[in-house]
Amino acid sequence: MSAIFGVFNRDGTAVSPAVTELLEGALAYWSPDSRGTVDHGPLTIGQNTLFNTPESRLDPAPREAAFGDERYVLALDVRLDNRVELVAELYPGRRNPRTVSDSDIVLAAYRRWGEDCPAHLLGDFAFAIWDAGRRQVFCARDHVGVKQLYFHLDDSTFVFASDVRAVVAHPAVPDEIQDRMVFSYIYEICQPDITFFRTVFQLPAASSMTVSAQCERRRTYWRPEDSPPVQLASADEYADALLAVLSEAVATRCRSDNALGAHLSGGLDSTLVSVLAARELESRGRRLHAFNWLGPPAEGDDARHFEWSHGSRIAGSEAMDYHLVDTSATLF
Repeated sequence: MSAIFGVFNRDGTAVSPAVTELLEGALAYWSPDSRGTVDHGPLTIGQNTLFNTPESRLDPAPREAAFGDERYVLALDVRLDNRVELVAELYPGRRNPRTVSDSDIVLAAYRRWGEDCPAHLLGDFAFAIWDAGRRQVFCARDHVGVKQLYFHLDDSTFVFASDVRAVVAHPAVPDEIQDRMVFSYIYEICQPDITFFRTVFQLPAASSMTVSAQCERRRTYWRPEDSPPVQLASADEYADALLAVLSEAVATRCRSDNALGAHLSGGLDSTLVSVLAARELESRGRRLHAFNWLGPPAEGDDARHFEWSHGSRIAGSEAMDYHLVDTSATLF
């Protein structure tokens, strides 16, 4: 994953280097493989990148691009799962998917489909594109909201970032607490757009927003209830279709140059994902690291209890290295 941030002064004034330093400082805890900022007068965009997929090494951070009179700056936190299909659609017969960066694909999608482009992307993503010709910033977040994108917007300033701390670091953003969010948190009420800060919001999942000097618009580009119905003949066919979809979803998320890990408690959902991932990695000559968030059995504990035995047995029957991790802490 990566961290992105940006400031767009809607009144046309240049972004102060001191402001950029404040936002970068809020992300100082990050240890990226690559980092950078791009300044375009009233706009500053920054990106801290981790090389967690083969394609991430192809991208500068952030990306500047020109196509004739068109000028763009892009910062993104993305893992695209339909890269092959997108490259075939956007670069017919001319590009090897392994040589095309994520920023290439996202920019090409934006140029082809405009603000409809997020609906064509599959995977986890949050990105921001400065469209210099239109003098606007276009932001989008993935279908189910895996990646984060926070923002503050007023008449003169638009601030966005993957981390709410970077947004609040801007001098124009008050750090006043949002009482409604505190209430929602205590009573476990889902609030998909507000945060603990009164003037900082979160772009909801499957949403995009466009901000210019004159206006701001938001849209929802996908809703699960609008998906086409699936009609099959039997329960076995539904099971086979579900397994095929889950296998493809897990396989696309195993695309990494680094070791891969998964949570394995021994329950149905974590077991299914871990087993599919382990088998996919085994076909590539690799092993999955499976983690359970409890310590090894202590003296007097029954190691046959399902909290220990289920995950251990599953890992032992698949290509997994099983790790028990004690997450308890002594506070006093």
